[in-house]
Amino acid sequence: MEGVQQYQKKKRRANFGDNDSPPSADWIVLADKTIVLFWWKHPDELLQHQINYMFKVEDLEGLESDDIATGGDHGGGRFQMLLKLLLRFGENKAAIKKLLEIANVEHSKDDTGCLPKLA
Repeated sequence: MEGVQQYQKKKRRANFGDNDSPPSADWIVLADKTIVLFWWKHPDELLQHQINYMFKVEDLEGLESDDIATGGDHGGGRFQMLLKLLLRFGENKAAIKKLLEIANVEHSKDDTGCLPKLA
């Protein structure tokens, strides 16, 4: 499990610095002996942890709506899951967009079937 801990440290989001919320990390060995490292963050817990670091109360003045979307893509030998937070204001203020990585699987194949079911 030491490898998992090192992997977890390596994958900490540098843009949050000391305010990062560390991911849960694990690994599995497939039948062909391939080691698949993966980590994830619960989106609700990540947002609760980070919201005060991402915005000041005055930044949200005039907020009209908020949208949250998730999606993922496979490329470069890994699958990456992202969460996008979009805060919309009136016509005189630009929207605020934040993109957060919530999961990562290092595996050369685009196949999530190899992963255990997570609660």
